[in-house]
Amino acid sequence: MSANRVTEEQSDGNGDVIDLSFTSILERDMLTWTIDTIISRTKRSFRDIRCAVEMVLRPHGLRAPMDDWKMFEMVARMLPDSEFAQELYVQKGYRWSTLDKLHDKTYQQNLCNTFESTLSIMDDLILFKFPSHLAAKDRFETFQKQITVLTHQGARTFLSIPCGNMRELLGMRYIGFGKKLKFIGVDQDESALESAKALAQHNLHDVPLDNCQFLIGDPLHPGITPDRQFGSESEAGSRVVDVILSHGLNEILSNSQCSVFYKNMFNCLVPGGAFICSHSAPVGEWGEDINSYHMSIQRLVLHGFIGIRSDGQVRSTSQVVSQLEKAGFVGITLTPSTSRMSVTFVAYKPLTG
Repeated sequence: MSANRVTEEQSDGNGDVIDLSFTSILERDMLTWTIDTIISRTKRSFRDIRCAVEMVLRPHGLRAPMDDWKMFEMVARMLPDSEFAQELYVQKGYRWSTLDKLHDKTYQQNLCNTFESTLSIMDDLILFKFPSHLAAKDRFETFQKQITVLTHQGARTFLSIPCGNMRELLGMRYIGFGKKLKFIGVDQDESALESAKALAQHNLHDVPLDNCQFLIGDPLHPGITPDRQFGSESEAGSRVVDVILSHGLNEILSNSQCSVFYKNMFNCLVPGGAFICSHSAPVGEWGEDINSYHMSIQRLVLHGFIGIRSDGQVRSTSQVVSQLEKAGFVGITLTPSTSRMSVTFVAYKPLTG
């Protein structure tokens, strides 16, 4: 895969703009790195990092150089082999389009074809080894299991917010239910909505395209609701849906914003409707089942080299449950991810009251 896929523009000092390949961007940034700054960002001991690098390289017949800096350099120079890593590096964080690659089987298969059936070391780590990414995949699968269960229980109108490209809904089959189902995607990013439309056109075999709607909207804005043609109308005239799905938005909201968000979602639901969301769990709250070597490499790559800083809120499971209950939800069920790094919540609007 070309290392020139991701570029940035920079002035040459004479007013002309030149493109820099990702490789040259990385080379430039590496000049400012020191072992101390990388260790500080990684929040792991040097010994832990070296052991992790050795364990990751060994299956590929490689050994880490004894020289400390050359070891770091060896791993850093694997970044251009991964389009995913390039995007993270330039963005210094995640966008919906980057996260979607964790769930896009076609993208992953194309990578294997590009590298003659063998992924690059960096892509293998990012897509199949990093614990936080495995937790994201686990949450995605849990959402889809819940969609299946709720569909069989009679749910017909689903709202995804913020929707990204709605793969959790649009990537499934609905044999026997399709014509009865209605999907709404709400996002502030127009490119996400366009991607969702394209995915619906390509992927949906059971649900008519006319049963899908994609809306610009802010989940924190009072009165955010789907279009009248979807769902049913309550006595007060507000539009309501059966199920709402929300991946990770609550993690970047303050407590006061969460209160507004949860209440808005509560108001969008029919009595008995379900709200499905997820949240990272504090370290150790549910115990942990993660590969410590992969966690050290994840921190080295994402925090040490790429420079991603976690701006998410840390909340205990009981705190999230309390916030949902204050919004009016009841019957809240919890499903921790396999790694115990995150929890999926399914909360219900009461049938009466």
